[in-house]
Amino acid sequence: MTGPGVRRSLSPLQLKGTIMNQLSTLPSAPARNTMAAMATDRRLVGAAVITAVVGMLLAAGGCSPHHTAPAPAASPAPSTAAPPGAAYLAIATADNERLDTAFDHLDGRDRADLGAARADLRAIAATERDFDRRIARLALPPGASACAKTLTRANEARADLTARAATSPSLKQLHSLRGQLNAANTPVEHAVTALRADLGLPRPDTH
Repeated sequence: MTGPGVRRSLSPLQLKGTIMNQLSTLPSAPARNTMAAMATDRRLVGAAVITAVVGMLLAAGGCSPHHTAPAPAASPAPSTAAPPGAAYLAIATADNERLDTAFDHLDGRDRADLGAARADLRAIAATERDFDRRIARLALPPGASACAKTLTRANEARADLTARAATSPSLKQLHSLRGQLNAANTPVEHAVTALRADLGLPRPDTH
């Protein structure tokens, strides 16, 4: 009997038999070479598989080695030109505000002042002609362009009448022309309505 942790001694014959048994379990030299070659092949195949998998992952992620991802196509520059309807409204809104101011003065504080009333009428005629020039420069579709030409002809006739009223020698004559000026508004308003409809805009507020 031997206690725990104590090695038992072997006789020389037993030691020799043990060594021979262990040697018999070892592979022969050719077998060892074959096993080494197989291990090497397995390592090479494993490395190739890993390389292929990594390559596919990189390609899927858009960062394949030795290939630069193509730069995204540049977006077209946004157009700075306003649509025809918006461009028309910008012109009409600004000039209508100027006309409203001049007519308010003509019918209010300047009604009894010949010089001031004539200046108001000159400002009105200048605004009407400025409107015509700016509308003529707009790039409009064919239908709207025809409406714009009708509008500018009617508005030019009204501007001529307004300019003539601005030369009145007296307040009586000046105010007597108001009826003709109001009548000249009608063809202008019709042309404006047609143009706005062609541009897809709501009807004008003629108040």
